[in-house]
Amino acid sequence: MTLNSYVTILGALVITVTLLSLLLPKGKTQKTVRTVLSLTVALSVLKPVIVLNGENLENIGDRFLSVQEDFIYFSDEYVIKLQQIACENIVNNYGIENCEVKIEYERSGDITEIKKVDVNLFDQVIISGEENIDIKEEITDAISAFLKVKREIVSINERKGE
Repeated sequence: MTLNSYVTILGALVITVTLLSLLLPKGKTQKTVRTVLSLTVALSVLKPVIVLNGENLENIGDRFLSVQEDFIYFSDEYVIKLQQIACENIVNNYGIENCEVKIEYERSGDITEIKKVDVNLFDQVIISGEENIDIKEEITDAISAFLKVKREIVSINERKGE
């Protein structure tokens, strides 16, 4: 059944149900018939979802779990990407423009744990003077606080442009 024919049949069913409910006498019979007609419309709407390309009801749970796992995996990657961008913005706030943040994570069951955060500063010279070392420490503290991770897993690396 094509989508066009399905929508046409569903529309005709809704109009028929509406007309029948208007013609019914008031009282207990009207409530019973309306309930049955409402269930008919609901089942008609849900039928394509239940059928799912010819699959029977036994496979729906497995298919739903598969879709849910794919969504969770996609969500984790999306969240990590957003965290990387936010960390790059934190570094930019310290006046360092050319940087890249890489977050390594591990997923175990429903828990995603950040294992390592590499902050690569390209074409930046951070001299070993106290003021510049403090900037590295401040960046490390800011990123570890933002990601809620131990500061030991955050490393700042100075590299030549790539």
